[in-house]
Amino acid sequence: MKGGKQPGAGRPPASDPATKLAVVKMTPTQHAKFLELGGSRWVKRLLNEEMEKHCNPSQNVLLSPHVTST
Repeated sequence: MKGGKQPGAGRPPASDPATKLAVVKMTPTQHAKFLELGGSRWVKRLLNEEMEKHCNPSQNVLLSPHVTST
């Protein structure tokens, strides 16, 4: 068996890789609730739901919550 990099080895690339890091300071109580709710996956789901609510699919544009598409 050889060591080092092997063709096809490793995790396959994600279809939509996360490339940005957000850091949030919170209290220990907030952090416990954050973990209870699902941590990063929970936040990403919430963001995706908000983006779906405010996205104009015909133009593929994210609208701010107070703007309605015509």
